[in-house]
Amino acid sequence: MTPLERKIYNIDQIRLAYEQGKLLQDIREIVAKFDAELRLLRHDKFRMDIVMKDADLRQVTLFEELVLLKEYEIREDILAEKVANKQQEKLDMQTKVGKRFMSRFQILTKTKVQVLQNKQQYTSGNQSK
Repeated sequence: MTPLERKIYNIDQIRLAYEQGKLLQDIREIVAKFDAELRLLRHDKFRMDIVMKDADLRQVTLFEELVLLKEYEIREDILAEKVANKQQEKLDMQTKVGKRFMSRFQILTKTKVQVLQNKQQYTSGNQSK
């Protein structure tokens, strides 16, 4: 090889070594960026997993509350029906007591009227003698 060819060969070797180093550096940077983005995506995935687990727990809790509310609604309906029945019984008893009071009052009034009539007859009978 001639000295000129040797120089050209050395220059090409230097240039190729530089380009190889540059390509390796570019590859390292790309891999580092990829790894960083991958870590961010994993972090986002874990965060989303937590959000999903929380949502699942909330859904289970809300479903359990719904079941309890339905049970309470059934109990409330039964109790409301009992209250309505008791109120009706109270009204019936008040009506019954009122009727008995009125009948006793009428009997008492009739008795008083009869006593007064008897008194008037007795007094008018004693005055005529």
